[in-house]
Order: sequence, then C-alpha cells, then structure tokens
Amino acid sequence: MSELKSLKKRLYEIDIIKTIAILLILIHHLCYYSSHDYFILFQPYIGRFGLGLFVFISGYSLYYNNSEIKDSHDILGFYKKRLLRIFQLYWVALLIHILIFDFFKLIPTKNFNILTVIEYIFGTQIILAPNYVQISYWGLWYIGMIILFYLIYPFIIYYSKTGQKLFLNCLFVVLGLFIIRYLFNIIEVRVFLYLPLFMSGIFIRSLNLFENDNYKKMIAYMPLLFFGSIIMHLKVTKFDSKEYIFNDQNINPIIVILNMGILLFSFTLLTYNHIFSIAELIKPKVYYLCRYVSFSSYTIYLFHVPILYCLKHFLVNSLHASGILLDIIIIFIFIPLFVVGCHYIQTKFNDLRFCHFSHNPLSSNNIE
Repeated sequence: MSELKSLKKRLYEIDIIKTIAILLILIHHLCYYSSHDYFILFQPYIGRFGLGLFVFISGYSLYYNNSEIKDSHDILGFYKKRLLRIFQLYWVALLIHILIFDFFKLIPTKNFNILTVIEYIFGTQIILAPNYVQISYWGLWYIGMIILFYLIYPFIIYYSKTGQKLFLNCLFVVLGLFIIRYLFNIIEVRVFLYLPLFMSGIFIRSLNLFENDNYKKMIAYMPLLFFGSIIMHLKVTKFDSKEYIFNDQNINPIIVILNMGILLFSFTLLTYNHIFSIAELIKPKVYYLCRYVSFSSYTIYLFHVPILYCLKHFLVNSLHASGILLDIIIIFIFIPLFVVGCHYIQTKFNDLRFCHFSHNPLSSNNIE
C-alpha cells in the first residue's frame, strides 16, 4: 500500500466510505429508474444509512480541515469557500429538477409555486419547512440541511476551546433548534435525525477517538446497539405488507427519531471503524476506483434522480425496453457512464477560477 501512504494528508478511508454511501443512495432510489425495486424490503434503511455516512464524514472531515476558527475573518472565509462550493452545481441541479419534473411534468411536483423555488434557490428549504415550504425535488432537501450545518459549524468551533466546551455547545445547538422547531414550526424534522451524526463526526475527530484504546473497547458493543435498535424500530413502526414499506404514522415521532438516530449512529461507527481498520489493506486499484467515485459523489447525488429517470422514460417510451432488459441497460451500462460524466462535470467545475477546490462538498473531505 505504498502508493496510498504517499498521500500523507489524505484520509483515504473517507473516499471508501463516500463510495459506499453514494452506492447506498443509488440503490435506495432504484425504484425511480428501474422496473423493480430489488431492495424494497430494506427500505427505509438503505437511503438513511447512505445519508448518515455522508453527514458523519462531513462533520469529521470539516474538523480535520478547519479545526481552528479564531475570528470573524476565519468565519467569513469558511462561508465563502464552502458555500460557493455547494451552490454552483446545486443551482444547475435545481434548474434540471424544475425543467424535468415541473416544466415537462414527468413527475409533477406537489404544491409547486414560485415561493418554493425561491426558497430552494437560497437553500433555506430545510430551515423553513414545514411551516413555510413544502419539501419537493427528491434529494435536494439534503443540500439545504448541509447548508444549515455549515452555517452552524464555525460558531461551534469558535466558542469551543476544549473538548468539554465542544460537547456542551453541540448540545446547546440541538436544544436551540428544537426550541425553534417547537415555537415556530420550522426546521424540518430530519435535521434532528442527522444533526447528532454531524456533531458526532466533529467530536470524534477532535478527540481522535478512532485511535483511542477506550474507543476500541466501546466499539465492541456497537453490534448489540445496532441490532437492538433494528428490533426496536420494527416494534415501534408498522409494516405495511401490501406496500412493502415501513409506515411511521401514528407513532410518537420523538421515539421514531431517537431510535432511528441510534440505529444510524451505530451503523455509521461500525462502518467507519471497519473501513479505518482495513483501509491500508485495500489494493491501490480498488482504492483509486473509490477515489474516482468519491470525487464525483456530490455531482452524482445532485443529478442521479432526474437524469436516470429521464433515461428510463426514454427507454420505456421510445425503445419499449422493459423488465430485466431495462434494468440491465440502466444499472450495468448507463450508471457507470453516468458516474464518468459526473466526474467530468465535477472536474470542470473545480477548474473554474472562483471554485478551484480539490474536493467536493457532499462531505468536505480530504486535503491533497
């Protein structure tokens, strides 16, 4: 693994985990661009696991790259660098979603209006929901959540000079957002599912827990926590055998969120710990494939639903492809080509003078 060791500052396990995460999300949305959802019995876990990995890695790598925020200049510099990196491709993706799902009406968006579009343009959809905006456009709600986390991050670090203060400030942020949610019916509920994962990434990196002996003892209990939370989730949710989905309605949402949060936390730590322990054993060719996908992951995330759905629409209506043939064409031919195209797009955007960054914003990852 000498080739990997030459990447002294690159956390190459992050590239591997990001590849796993984007694959989980592609599988989660399989029903939109294939004839059959082959993993339907694993819903809603697959998509949430993928997003959980991205959120954790985002917090972890943000602290790795920006562990010191000393003054207002650092805060403004952080916002300029990070938000520019998010918004450029995000606006392109939003335009494509609007054209495909609203203008051409392949899947008309519910409650579409100009105010919703404006809120999405500014990335405030997750902050103002549910009182002032209806969440639309598959997956783009997540970008609004990442924007919120990025807005919070520099202030957490600025006021956290010790590990204890960091932990307390994270708790205060969660409590503050919860109070805002209770008083004004804003801050979409999924924020409270993923925010603890984001802060766990910050906290774990700040203490370098993955190399700590006490942490290694603690991780041994994670499988029990993981399977216990799955059992609890099955008990507090109703399985609809007709629709093959888990229905969280009529259940106390706090119980569902807490239990799913524990499930995501245990899965994320188990996954990262396993990849962290075997990363140096992975063959260079496999790693560089992961790095290729990881680099493209933000673009893949933004565009995969509308582009692949349009492809399915074309194959079904123009070429009359269906069934297994349709799935083989999309999954084994066009998805690899789509990843290559996303890598090209991400490279071109990174080459722009005002956006010359070496990594993408889905999880502000590695230094090169």
